[in-house]
Amino acid sequence: MGLYTLHDRVNSMKVRDLKVNVNGKELHLIDWEGSGAPIICVHGLTANGRCWDALAEKLSPEYRVIAYDLPGRGDSAKPASGYGIPAHAEDILGIMDKLGLNKVTLVGHSLGASIGCYFAARYPDRLQKLVLVDGGMDPDPRLIEVLRPSVGRIGQVFPTFQAYLDYNRPIPFFKEWSPYLEQYFYHDVVHHPDGSVSSKVSIDAVKQDIESLNAVSINDLHRQIKTPALVLWAPQGLVLPGVFVLSREKGEEIARTIPGSRFAVIENSNHYTIIMKEQIVREIREFLAD
Repeated sequence: MGLYTLHDRVNSMKVRDLKVNVNGKELHLIDWEGSGAPIICVHGLTANGRCWDALAEKLSPEYRVIAYDLPGRGDSAKPASGYGIPAHAEDILGIMDKLGLNKVTLVGHSLGASIGCYFAARYPDRLQKLVLVDGGMDPDPRLIEVLRPSVGRIGQVFPTFQAYLDYNRPIPFFKEWSPYLEQYFYHDVVHHPDGSVSSKVSIDAVKQDIESLNAVSINDLHRQIKTPALVLWAPQGLVLPGVFVLSREKGEEIARTIPGSRFAVIENSNHYTIIMKEQIVREIREFLAD
């Protein structure tokens, strides 16, 4: 473990970067060592833990924010198996035990929200509150086609990091380009000695997690969850009419179903930009303060 400075040009904030062995695999954690109650952030299908930088910088040191790379992503191990929603929930439990955390607030985005629902239904006594960020329902069959540009970068070799940024910048999801996005993409790739870069994401991990999403009914879990949940919705969705990882109707239904929950629209956000919006920080702070 050690300290390192963020790649970005946002500020010179330092966070703790560490590896822990959980369920037979090494996971990479990013720990913003705040003095407050712990929050664990779980990213989406092809992302990595650094997607939470903007949120974590604002919530810490008021809270201790911990993000991690799901196995098969970022700097975590990429085993042949050990994926799927139940396995990821077990990994969160393992991380908590390794860090000596009895209860946490779980913040999940996209796939991470589905993992959060499963964890909340399975381990209610280890959860303080639950935040579902534009996710947490059974997947729309059209999602695979919409996510093709994001998945398409996996396995490609780009001649330079700038070429990799140029590939991602025109994608409609990233129209609100920022240094946070640039630093996220910097940590998304292996930087080879010749200057070329390639994604750290394992395509096998992605495929196994998609299979798990189709095998586990997230919608059936909602009535089992007793932990208060904050459901955050991105009105621009996946930037295609009618295609959402979480529909507004389902988000409102989840908030009505889980006791003590609330639903909020994160204005002018899409499925990706929602986690970098100032409003999400305010919503989470208010929810945790209740």
